[in-house]
Amino acid sequence: MPLTPQAAGADGRPLPISEQPTVGLQPGATVPTHLAPTQGTLSTIAMQLRITPGTANRSLPEVIGGYRRLRLLGTGGMAQVFEAEHTTLTRKVALKLLKPNVAESADFALRFLRESHAMAQVSHPNVVAIYDAGEVDGLMYMALELVTGGDLHKLLKRRGRVAVDDALGYLIGCTKGLDAIHQAGLVHRDIKPANIFLDKDGTPKMGDLGLARAADGEDRMTMTGNSWGTPSYMSPEQVKGVADLDIRADIYSLGATLYTLLIGVEPYVGETSYVITHKVLTEPPPDPRTHDKTIPAQVAAVITKAMAKDRAGRYQTPRELLEDLERARGGQRLLHTSATAAPPSAPAPAPRSSQAEVAAAVLASAKPSSGKTTGRALSVDPTALKAIALLLVAGLLWLVWHSMQGTAVGAATATTAERPAWAVIDGIDDHGRFAEAIAGGQLLRLRWCSPLTFSMGSPPDEAGRQAWENLHQVTLTTGFWMLSTEVTQGLYESLMGANPSSAKGATLPVEGVSVDEAKAFCAKLAGLGFTGARLPTEREWEFACRGGTNTGPFATKPTPNEQGWMAPTELVQLWRTSAADEAESAAIRWVTQHVGDGELGIKSVAGLAANRFGLFDLHGNVMEWCSDAWDGQSPYPEGATNSTAANANANANANTKGDLNIVRGGCWFYPPERCRAASRLGLPGDSTLNYVGFRVVIPDQGAVK
Repeated sequence: MPLTPQAAGADGRPLPISEQPTVGLQPGATVPTHLAPTQGTLSTIAMQLRITPGTANRSLPEVIGGYRRLRLLGTGGMAQVFEAEHTTLTRKVALKLLKPNVAESADFALRFLRESHAMAQVSHPNVVAIYDAGEVDGLMYMALELVTGGDLHKLLKRRGRVAVDDALGYLIGCTKGLDAIHQAGLVHRDIKPANIFLDKDGTPKMGDLGLARAADGEDRMTMTGNSWGTPSYMSPEQVKGVADLDIRADIYSLGATLYTLLIGVEPYVGETSYVITHKVLTEPPPDPRTHDKTIPAQVAAVITKAMAKDRAGRYQTPRELLEDLERARGGQRLLHTSATAAPPSAPAPAPRSSQAEVAAAVLASAKPSSGKTTGRALSVDPTALKAIALLLVAGLLWLVWHSMQGTAVGAATATTAERPAWAVIDGIDDHGRFAEAIAGGQLLRLRWCSPLTFSMGSPPDEAGRQAWENLHQVTLTTGFWMLSTEVTQGLYESLMGANPSSAKGATLPVEGVSVDEAKAFCAKLAGLGFTGARLPTEREWEFACRGGTNTGPFATKPTPNEQGWMAPTELVQLWRTSAADEAESAAIRWVTQHVGDGELGIKSVAGLAANRFGLFDLHGNVMEWCSDAWDGQSPYPEGATNSTAANANANANANTKGDLNIVRGGCWFYPPERCRAASRLGLPGDSTLNYVGFRVVIPDQGAVK
């Protein structure tokens, strides 16, 4: 049985896709059945990390420039940061050291010096202070203000997203800091959540001025075609590498940062930096209300103006941005742009139920008692707002249902008959049909999977293929509803009264459940009116995972990494280069050594792209229990290899032979090979692993045709 990697810090969100090198599968690659290399070398990884292969790390002295190193706080491509203490003054500082193996690069050394000089020119409570800088025995160092509250990137990893009022508070502080940077004649050029630090009281402080340049004079970037920064936060002119970059590029980055805080993902994402920068240049600024309609129009308008493609259309100074941010936070009309933004570009389809109309009326009639505008009143945590709304809707629907017993309601009755009995709202969007319901005060969204014939298993030339994945046709004659995400800890705890997960978080998938515990949850759900709720069969799961496509190891998307949280690049290479009987143990040892990095572990559901059916995280994140049994080696049974009348209803029953239970989809520390649509694994049913969860299906009750 696989060992259980510890999930310390695993409730955080991962690096955005724009910062994750994509690791794909090569069609037709010849690989051993465990996981052989298909691409990439250690030297390639080293080059990506800006490390010279074979260079030994230089031993660091305990005291550097009068500062005694205490503990490592973090490390990046060019520098390490330690908590340190001045040997005479006993003041605690953050000691930033340029790595010896990159110090020989004139470019990195110049950037390090430029950062110290830029920080020395700014003194403001919203900018990280610098106390000292120098070089000792070839070691370049900076002594900086020790900020102990982490940064906004880490905050996002913990929370998933930030409430409107909190996000505006952070941006107001950052804008004040940016104004100080502007007054010093500098352009930051690398504003993003990871470079905004928080003190113990939550005050934001702008840091990492390694790319800062003077807005005029000799230090200004005078040569076009050079662009530095983080793609998703770079303005169009910064992407183009214009010579006269100014403070309006930083204003754009702050707008992108505000969007990321509110939604939990960057405004532009893509497989490569090229794809992202192309979107930055060509696509309009995204409206956060497309994802969350509770975000006030004033806030959306601020983001739209700050991220205008033409810098002449943006806020021209940090002070202009600050004025509108403060007014948006106070629910007042904006001074420098319209009080409203354009309507969201992709509104959700109108629900087709009288209940939904009643629910909408309830929400629309909820007026704030403070006398402030609705935009300000809605500046609360969207999760809390949704929970309150759901409770109101649930109570109202119960009253409506009670009043309808024994009466003829004409059109309303006909409308209800068209949707599943358990659904409150149903409709159609870009992914097809969906239905929403309430259970335990939690909102459930399920997607409809139509009956079809599909190819199950994998072709002989699929990289990472196992011998038991024999390719065969399966016909599903009845459709089913599948929960769009893995069962979350919030949903599980609301119904079962307990949460067995190692890494806690309401929006994280529940894990650490045995197959019987997963089935008990399904039974509980069925008892609440979700008739027939159960674990999916293997056939249903693979069909849903493929999203209606018959070929390829992954559902139709540009890259596997766009659909599932999988192993980081270094760990993938370890899987692929280890011996067959050592791969998993070696991977687990690696995970144990790197959990402190904060990027490993399960992630909040629905953080990446959905497949064609509108289903999330079927590749990676956590493995998912299916109802099938297996002996761990046999191929698919012959009875399911055709679509004749005798086997037409192939999804009716799961396989029952074997003492293992099937899990599907791979997990957060598995490489893409093990997260393919056809990949299967057998585990003892009583396993309670911190990388195994489940999702629920509800069979068709005949209401949907």
